Amino acid sequence: MESWLLSELERRVRRRFPDLAAVGRACERYRNTGDERLRADLWEWTYYWIVRFFASRLDRTAWPSQLEAMIDAALERVRRGFAQLRYPQAYPAWVNRICLNVWYSAHRSPERLPEPLYPEERDMPIEEPERDQQFDETEVLKVLAELIEALPPLQREIARLHVYYGYGLKEIAERLRMLPGTVRVYWHRIVQHLRRHPRLRPWLEEGWTP
Repeated sequence: MESWLLSELERRVRRRFPDLAAVGRACERYRNTGDERLRADLWEWTYYWIVRFFASRLDRTAWPSQLEAMIDAALERVRRGFAQLRYPQAYPAWVNRICLNVWYSAHRSPERLPEPLYPEERDMPIEEPERDQQFDETEVLKVLAELIEALPPLQREIARLHVYYGYGLKEIAERLRMLPGTVRVYWHRIVQHLRRHPRLRPWLEEGWTP
């Protein structure tokens, strides 16, 4: 997707969903009401989030030509697994976990070019942790939002851009007209702040470490 198209999509998404907790609430309302407008909004957010997730990892993707296949595989997993989602408020964390699973699957054998993702991803079951290994992702979202909102203004904006919208630290530096090293120092402080709460450890371990 062209960067300007992604930016336009982001503007629309952020008007509806200022943070991940709002996405979770919308998902829960959709489950309760079946409102098709909510479904359309959720799918637009999902498409945006998945595209941003993989685009932000382009420089770490061993085979850039597989980027579109990874995006399609993640979208297909979300579509197939949505009805089985146990905790609607944890929808953002669940989507992000699917993206991580697809990305790691594609990079499991770095010494060789992987087979196209389409066939195996369609046949692969949704990977969910065992019941006794699950953490309360709804609580994680709530705590994460509270801790981010308690940050000083500049750190709060950096955290929102990185955690809620998937921007890399270099992108954030460009958007905020700051030196990349300065943003990295701020992000290190943010992570230390977030790690004070033990319920956020699984969240940080699954993709938002500096």
